Amino acid sequence: MQSSLSRYRMLAKRWAWLVALGIIICAGVTYAANQFITPTYQASATLVLSVCTTQSTAFDCTGKLTEGWTDFAPKGGNLH
Repeated sequence: MQSSLSRYRMLAKRWAWLVALGIIICAGVTYAANQFITPTYQASATLVLSVCTTQSTAFDCTGKLTEGWTDFAPKGGNLH
């Protein structure tokens, strides 16, 4: 009598092709759908760097960054 672990291993080997086929079909359908659907959003990022020396206080460093962020904040306080 076979142990249950070897039985499961045999079933996994027997049906592995079906799992692989499902993965390939799903990947192909996703790729095809992605080619026909136009993007509905666009993302961009801006990296703000500030150089702080050892003589700088914490306020000097964070003040520079908060001044930079006001350039990117929407006018009028509307965040959406």
